[in-house]
Amino acid sequence: MSNKPDDKKSQEEQSSEGQRSPSYSSTGRLLKPGMGLEGDAVQPKTVKKLITRFAILMAILAVFFFGLQWVLNQGKDLGSLGSVNSAGWISAVEYYDRGSQAIYLDANGVIHKSSGYEDEVTDNEPVWSPDGNFLYFVSNREIKGIKQGANNIYRWNLDKGLVEARTYDTRSKGTPIFDNVNTPESNNYAIVMSGMTVDSFTPSEKSMSRLLPPITRELGSAGQGEEGGANPFVAVYGRFGDSFKQVLRSNDKRYMVAVMRAADGDVLIVQLMDGEAPPRFVIAGRRIDIEKNPANGDFYVIMHEPYVPEFQQNQIVKDAIEKGEKPTLPQWQEHHWVYRLAVGEADVQMAPLIPPLKDDTNVWNDFKPSPDGQYFLVTVGDYKGNGIVDVKSVWVGNDTGFSVLINSPAYDLSWSPDSNKILYTKLVGDKRDIFVINRDGSNETNLTKGKGDFGKPRFSPQLPK
Repeated sequence: MSNKPDDKKSQEEQSSEGQRSPSYSSTGRLLKPGMGLEGDAVQPKTVKKLITRFAILMAILAVFFFGLQWVLNQGKDLGSLGSVNSAGWISAVEYYDRGSQAIYLDANGVIHKSSGYEDEVTDNEPVWSPDGNFLYFVSNREIKGIKQGANNIYRWNLDKGLVEARTYDTRSKGTPIFDNVNTPESNNYAIVMSGMTVDSFTPSEKSMSRLLPPITRELGSAGQGEEGGANPFVAVYGRFGDSFKQVLRSNDKRYMVAVMRAADGDVLIVQLMDGEAPPRFVIAGRRIDIEKNPANGDFYVIMHEPYVPEFQQNQIVKDAIEKGEKPTLPQWQEHHWVYRLAVGEADVQMAPLIPPLKDDTNVWNDFKPSPDGQYFLVTVGDYKGNGIVDVKSVWVGNDTGFSVLINSPAYDLSWSPDSNKILYTKLVGDKRDIFVINRDGSNETNLTKGKGDFGKPRFSPQLPK
């Protein structure tokens, strides 16, 4: 049987496949390789546009992704977002017959009140975050079923007007203490006193961590009790007092200076933060206050009526007996002191800033260094005993001398961030108004003019832009 017809057909099919029919556009034009459906060549500019659009899309997705990661790293703390121009704003507390509320005055003197306030609630003194975008205050507002009574920490987002709790428990907190340097770390770190403890506070995480007394360490021989056994730090702190009154951290974070409340007055101590040394007792007085120079970090101690606390008496007697000597207790002829504190690795030294006073008239109190470290504010008055000073006037000066700034009782002194103005409160009738005055004593102005009863005014740390 012959296979030629089939072979011929196969050859024709192959020929047909090798020579494809030409293609035409909708207008009848012959399409050549590299041309689109309408017969136009694919242009290089079109390709570049597509690549550019793709790159832009990827950049937008990257920004979104990293932004999302930042929010997640902030613990989903959306309330920490936002900023305001708060230069010239003043935070304060407005007092009512039953309760008090955190407020601020804007640059035009308009009063803004914190949201969420209810009658008979007590908001305490608001403090600024170092960047001036937020106010923090403690309050006994009811949150998450925790009834009024415990003071928790609240953050006021001034951009959004949002007030929200950043702690949730029944242990009352003190007002957060921020560093005066505006850095991302300082805006998210504060020191908080709570009775017999001092904690670090991280607002974004709503977390607190113990600083004082250190609870994970034990003392060596320097901290041994009468039985000779090593006592926890907390037991040694218990000798000094039953709660913390003030605490400040050195600029290099090497040590903390604290005032503890005791039965007969206040006790000043220093704790090195190296993890080894026990707290150092410095001095005791009927009243002790501490301040830090914002510019250079120097510490100042204002003390009335120094005394020898019982634990110091016992130690003096014990040391004298061991040496075969007669115990001799310290004696002070002067009752009122202002010291500059110097903390070394081995000791703590105090040098008088002004001559100490024996008499109870013209006593210094409420010592406030200016932000630039060049000037000091002090209230001056008569000492009435038990740490109480009846304020008569306010003085301003530096190392070369002081002069009268306000020749009448004034309270709640604070500086403007440029060190040129001073805020204070003064009784007008039966209520306190907020006043401002220039450092040279000029242009005294009543800012609130009888609109309420106010206290604790503080300038925003922001400077005019």
